[in-house]
Amino acid sequence: MKTLGILKSTSISADALSLLETRFHVKIVSKAAEDIADCDILWAGLDEYVDRKCLEKAHKLEAIATPATGHTHLDVVFLASRGVRIESFHGRTHLLKDVRATAEHTLGLMLAILRRLPAAHRAVCSGSWEREKFRGLEIFGKRIGVVGFGRLGRLVADYVTCLGAQVVVYDPFVHADAFQNVSLEILLQTADLVTLHAALREDNRRMIGRREISLMKPGAFLVNTARGELVDEVALLESLQNGRLGGAALDVLDEEYKTRQRNDPLLEYARTHDNLIVTPHIGGMTVESREKTDMILAEILCGLVT
Repeated sequence: MKTLGILKSTSISADALSLLETRFHVKIVSKAAEDIADCDILWAGLDEYVDRKCLEKAHKLEAIATPATGHTHLDVVFLASRGVRIESFHGRTHLLKDVRATAEHTLGLMLAILRRLPAAHRAVCSGSWEREKFRGLEIFGKRIGVVGFGRLGRLVADYVTCLGAQVVVYDPFVHADAFQNVSLEILLQTADLVTLHAALREDNRRMIGRREISLMKPGAFLVNTARGELVDEVALLESLQNGRLGGAALDVLDEEYKTRQRNDPLLEYARTHDNLIVTPHIGGMTVESREKTDMILAEILCGLVT
């Protein structure tokens, strides 16, 4: 029986764990070499970066399993050099049709930044009760630009359409069905809020940079629940500081799995300004979605689905 190690920083649903234990010797491990040296498979969540130092002495390792569509939390170059395969949802998004947590979180971030909800909550907790100070904006009637029209982009487009927004889409790889598919430039120039759902590739890193932000409508908003590497954070911070953008809500950061210093300029700005909201990559972190993704990945490892 092969050994499957689950990183102790990673939670896993009880049903998925029970299934895995029927096919593997399962143990909880740390990133220490002595813990994972005898692992044939390593189950790693999105909680920390799995680097070469962790992996170089795992000589038996055949695969890393991760309940994610992206691999920015893994040292993919080193894994490829060792011939270690990655079992994930990359290329398997058809299995995630009932997993909606990130789309709902996107909608939540839109409402939070447009209605200034975190700032209003902090004001009440500090003893204030001011209504006029927190006059916000509605989704109804807004033009929402959806960048990336895969599974999540489609869900978000449907959600905001139900709230009365007009949706425009940029995705050169798919047909947008009932929605208007435009160039990225047109989308940026005309959208009141831009939401990112593109898969990260080498050719679209920093796809929202200084030039792209300069094309956006003055006072527009940016929401990113895809990958932090899609956005030039220096340019984004400048646009928030000078008032070019009305605000941004981010669930992902550039190189978030590597150490971000406490004096990180973007996070430092978020501590003292209400027009930037940052959450710790919790888009998929609902009880329902985690149970679904954990079970599907466990079934993949057990050879029950492809």
